[in-house]
Amino acid sequence: MTHRHPDAHTPELHEGPDAWHRHTANEDRPQQAHGEIGNPRLVMAVGLGSFFMVAVTCVIVYGYYIWYTSKELNAFEQNGLEAPTLKMKADIVATLERGYTWVDHNNLQLPLETGVQKVVSEYAGRAE
Repeated sequence: MTHRHPDAHTPELHEGPDAWHRHTANEDRPQQAHGEIGNPRLVMAVGLGSFFMVAVTCVIVYGYYIWYTSKELNAFEQNGLEAPTLKMKADIVATLERGYTWVDHNNLQLPLETGVQKVVSEYAGRAE
């Protein structure tokens, strides 16, 4: 029991070759080939020009995006919408510039560099 599918190729439905393909012995000169019509240098120049135009456009759009988002974020922060956060950041920076701050009654918070310097100087004093 074999099931055979009909062939998809039906040559009787295809048209015959057109006049360009028919060459007779009494032709005066050969017909022009399709590939000789195009100028390869012109095609290459147009292709490269189009590529560079798209690339430059992408770079310009990306630059505008970066500039615009930076401007909007700065305006968002300066308009007071994040005033509590900015105040907290300023307080933290001022505290760390001062050198230390008390977290609670028994804990002191200080920058890592300051802590390293204090530990190194303490051990250097013991070694002498």
